[in-house]
Amino acid sequence: NLNTIEVAWNYRQQYLVEQAIKWLKSSDFLAVRPMFHRVDNSTRGHIFTCYIGLLLLSLMVGELIKLDIPTSVYKAVKNLKEIKLTRVFMEGKTKPLVTIDSMSADAKKIYDALELKSYI
Repeated sequence: NLNTIEVAWNYRQQYLVEQAIKWLKSSDFLAVRPMFHRVDNSTRGHIFTCYIGLLLLSLMVGELIKLDIPTSVYKAVKNLKEIKLTRVFMEGKTKPLVTIDSMSADAKKIYDALELKSYI
């Protein structure tokens, strides 16, 4: 026999698993499909990589929440897609000019919180 809190928790866990599978099927996130593999090991590797990506997204959202940036996987992916980098190559210069394009305030919070500038 489960008490009310345990039943609610189990439904929440079920919802999270179903949502994760939905995200894996969606081309907006980590599309498991289409797969153009003909060997079983390649297919398994592709699906494993998608699940690792979902795990990393979930961990990133957890870190953002710890940094007092309330978000969800869906919102985080939407905001991350806004972060764009432009490189301009000029004659006579060995290094390109690198700029970060304008983004929403929420995307900027994530950009700053994850210190993405250090990866440029």
